[in-house]
Amino acid sequence: MTRGRTWVSSRVAPFASNMQIQLLSCSDPHLASDTQLRIILNDGVVALTGIEGCHHQKDGMCPVTTFIKAQKKLVEGSDWQWTCHGNWTVPEGDAWQTITGDPPTREDSH
Repeated sequence: MTRGRTWVSSRVAPFASNMQIQLLSCSDPHLASDTQLRIILNDGVVALTGIEGCHHQKDGMCPVTTFIKAQKKLVEGSDWQWTCHGNWTVPEGDAWQTITGDPPTREDSH
């Protein structure tokens, strides 16, 4: 329960986190034959629903081919020069919202 707080420490992963990326496959012909990927953070399953093509799955799994395709699309759309060497600043207040860690876009920084 947040009780009106904007910062909830239990929702933040500590710097000393333990993250595992698991590759899972199953020989059951009734299940998807594609190898599945799942991320475990501090012994908890991470929902991958924010990744394009990874749908809700009770065990947090996503087909590896789907995961890789989504990651390639993100990399292709990244502006590495701007992210690493751009002269940008984070706007104050709520003007900049990110869940990916990306800097503000070039248009928002002028």
